[in-house]
Amino acid sequence: AGTMNFANTPLHICDGSGFTVVPEGDEVLDNDDVLEFVLHTDAGAQLGTVIAISLSSTFGFPAGIILGQTYYVSAVAGTNNGSGNVDLNDPCLSVSQGVPVIFYVPTSTISPGGTICQDDCFDFQVQFTGFAPYNLMYAVNTGANVFNLSLSSNNNTSTFSICPADYGITNGQIQIYPTNLTDFNCSFDYSAPPIQTITVHPNSVNNL
Repeated sequence: AGTMNFANTPLHICDGSGFTVVPEGDEVLDNDDVLEFVLHTDAGAQLGTVIAISLSSTFGFPAGIILGQTYYVSAVAGTNNGSGNVDLNDPCLSVSQGVPVIFYVPTSTISPGGTICQDDCFDFQVQFTGFAPYNLMYAVNTGANVFNLSLSSNNNTSTFSICPADYGITNGQIQIYPTNLTDFNCSFDYSAPPIQTITVHPNSVNNL
């Protein structure tokens, strides 16, 4: 079946995306052999559970994937099963060592809100998972308006501040929630984002 190219592995693939692996092209086939590529569960030159089969080194996004789990893609050579695919029960089946592949979604977690006075600012911490650089788009909802802002980071943690005075808020609540996150590989839109809330109190007035 030849060998696979392991440069820049494991491959990290976005949820829902197809992908391509790189074979070395050094397979040696008999006249009745077929070469195909198999996404499977076991490491090394063992298939384990077969997830998907492709006649080329390119795969669509396979069904039944568990995000974060490591899968493997091997070149497989063996006798034609009569349908143009490899007979996986061929006693002379050849399986290359599999290239590791991990499917994932980048995430961002914004720390909880709190209560502040109208002239103060509130600091939020953001924790990212994925692969830097990150760009987080988030919304600031004052009730009257929604402001779309962004935060870029080369680290897995970052911060941003919300100052009610910047939005003309002296009393009430401000909601903050993520709308989109991109990392080195992927872009993820939040359909039901977690909402953090700042409660704003007006400054006390001393009439004495």
